[in-house]
Amino acid sequence: MPRRLELPDELGPVFSTAEARAVGVTRKQLRRPALVVPFRGARLLPGHESWEERLLALSRGLRADAVFSHTTAARLWRLPLPQRLARDDAPIHVTVPSGAPQPRGAAVTGHRADREPDALRGLAVTTLLDTWCDLAALLTRDDLVAAGDAVLNRAHDGDAGSYTAHDLRTAWDRLAARRGAARVHQAVELVRPGSASPRESLARLRFHDWGLPEPELNADLFGPVGWIACLDFLWRSRGVAGEYHGEHHGRQWREDYRRQAMITDVGCTLVVMTSYDLGPGADDLRRRLTRLLLD
Repeated sequence: MPRRLELPDELGPVFSTAEARAVGVTRKQLRRPALVVPFRGARLLPGHESWEERLLALSRGLRADAVFSHTTAARLWRLPLPQRLARDDAPIHVTVPSGAPQPRGAAVTGHRADREPDALRGLAVTTLLDTWCDLAALLTRDDLVAAGDAVLNRAHDGDAGSYTAHDLRTAWDRLAARRGAARVHQAVELVRPGSASPRESLARLRFHDWGLPEPELNADLFGPVGWIACLDFLWRSRGVAGEYHGEHHGRQWREDYRRQAMITDVGCTLVVMTSYDLGPGADDLRRRLTRLLLD
């Protein structure tokens, strides 16, 4: 900490102006340019300006029963979001109990609803299930399913089990929310455990929309000599496997070719797909999978 700030050590790198005044910091000290002002009534020391530290600064000035919610809570829970909603400059969502004054601020979107609080890295947030339900008002069906898949793959705290689609439906019914109801009812029927990434979730939704059989997800394939591979998608009865390759696979081609040879050696057709195949090339992928799985 720069000596010229001359702030008490007990304040730490993130504090509210009220906390500073309580330990004798003057208004003149709080106006020094070296201090970062992320929100009115909050201060950060230089070098402590991450997104989560900004949230911590904001939380110091919120009501004790306020929680971060919606896309803000989703980021804290590490749920996948569209890039436009996962930016550090995206609005910060804060929910307070029904009847409480709605939070306001240039970078804050306030909500009034009764939510059970949880805690993540020193911040009060909506629970994982409530967070998913709140996303229904902001996400498309596909993005809501991708987030739901991530919830289903998340183990309960202190429990080896995972959440289920029934848990999502029960949470939605308990909240008695209305906005996004149609998307929730669709998403609850489409979420599945096993999708390892949002792009895999998107691919699976394309298979569904194209009327294709539902594949096994992250399924093990065995041959005469034992285990061969864990495949993103496997239509075992048709002898067809699907693999989604992201950009990072460019550094793994040698290993990919070896695995592909082993998969085809046991009589399984491997369909490799990329982001192109889920976008501009989707018609070609649909035709190929339809021929392999339905003809």
